[in-house]
Amino acid sequence: MKIVPPLAVIVLAAVSLWAQTNPTGTISGKVIDPDGLPVPGATVTVESPALQGTRTATTSANGDYIIPFLPAGDYTVTLTLTGFKTVKQTARVSPSESVTVSPTLAVSTMSETVTVVGHTTGEFGQTAEVATNFKADLIEKLPTQRTFVAAALLTPGVQNTGPNGGLSVNGAMSFESLYVLNGVVVNENIRGQSLALFIEDALQETTISTAAISAEYGRFQGGVVQAITKSGGNEFSGSYRITFDNNKWVKLTPFPNDKRTDKLIKTQEATFGGPIVKDKLWFFGAGRMTGDRVTTGTTSFTNLNFDDIRNQKRGEGKLTWALNSNHTFKGAYTKITDTENGNSFGTIMDTASLVNRATPQDLLSANYTGILSPKFFVEGQYSRRRFTFVGSGSQFTDLIKGTLMLDQSRGNARYNSPTFCGVCDNERRDNQNVTAKATYFASTGSMGSHNVVFGFDLFDDKRFANNHQSGSDFRVYSTSTIIQGTNIFPVLDNR
Repeated sequence: MKIVPPLAVIVLAAVSLWAQTNPTGTISGKVIDPDGLPVPGATVTVESPALQGTRTATTSANGDYIIPFLPAGDYTVTLTLTGFKTVKQTARVSPSESVTVSPTLAVSTMSETVTVVGHTTGEFGQTAEVATNFKADLIEKLPTQRTFVAAALLTPGVQNTGPNGGLSVNGAMSFESLYVLNGVVVNENIRGQSLALFIEDALQETTISTAAISAEYGRFQGGVVQAITKSGGNEFSGSYRITFDNNKWVKLTPFPNDKRTDKLIKTQEATFGGPIVKDKLWFFGAGRMTGDRVTTGTTSFTNLNFDDIRNQKRGEGKLTWALNSNHTFKGAYTKITDTENGNSFGTIMDTASLVNRATPQDLLSANYTGILSPKFFVEGQYSRRRFTFVGSGSQFTDLIKGTLMLDQSRGNARYNSPTFCGVCDNERRDNQNVTAKATYFASTGSMGSHNVVFGFDLFDDKRFANNHQSGSDFRVYSTSTIIQGTNIFPVLDNR
């Protein structure tokens, strides 16, 4: 368990600081006149298809303003003040990004609007976070997988050089990075790799942060990879995708008697979202089904063919409710059912070492953001992940069928019974996280603009396992084995 006590951070600019909540962005800036003097009292309005309603702010005596908690999307920023020309400017807000929009208002004797065409820039300086953002529509066009790990590999400083292709960020160990989906930490509890707990077509965008990351983030030394899913909108929209695969399309291995199953496998994904009440309550749902995915395996030394049949279903539901323009609630739930018939652990020599198991998982996040005053903002979130191993091991506890045997002459190849106990207590690898944050925006004439941030982070990563290494709790190491067809006879030497 890790507890981060309340902290205060002062930043010399309106920089967006964030913890592992549902990541949002910020638009801030300073409005001046043609002589470079601050313009107080100007109304700043932002609107976007990603935003429920509009958000407004008024520039301070110093000409500064800040609009926090903006969902990722494309925004139109409008600045108005009596006696000045109305200015409109577009801005792209990415998750956890602070975008600066600092226009110059010109005096006007008539009603007219100036539209600024161009790209706004994020904060740049010693406090600027080094991050790369990829939208889902860009990943769709690239020859890569549609996962946030694949997106991370497009980022400078990220390589898949860790065990089993784990990501290394700026030379850190592969288990030292943090992976977050809708504010839920999806790192595997033991080895730290990311878990694929999303529906590809539901992903909206992915942000990979590699340096100068806010102190509000903890539990990592490499980088932070965070993804958000879609939230619906004021228009109904959806998608359907079907992907075909066939095990027979994979080339045979050099193993004797290797074979491929000629079966067409369909992976189906569907998404649908829209308004329940426009500008007030949005919904989004998604599903993914793979059907029975068959992989043919071969036992070591005995060359016995077997099928590993896996069936996985993923579903997500999400609600976004704006009580008003200052208070927003988000809730997301993802459920994964995953069954596998023919799973094995380590090097196996017989089909008695195979297990039929289930590994269900689910994610839950509930988030609140509130603008209590033009200068005081609060945010809170609760999230959890549950991961359970059901039946993952031997189905027998007696000495004959429940005892794992290992052949020392063949690198401790396993036979006779599966590793672990599948009828003992289920293993669980869970986490839960509670975060709270308050931000005060101080705009002063002589000392500039500052964000004062207070935060609290309670993260509980837990694993429950009785660690049975076999059904009978015994292992027998044989000196060698005699293999006759499908029969394996242990050779025991007590010298």
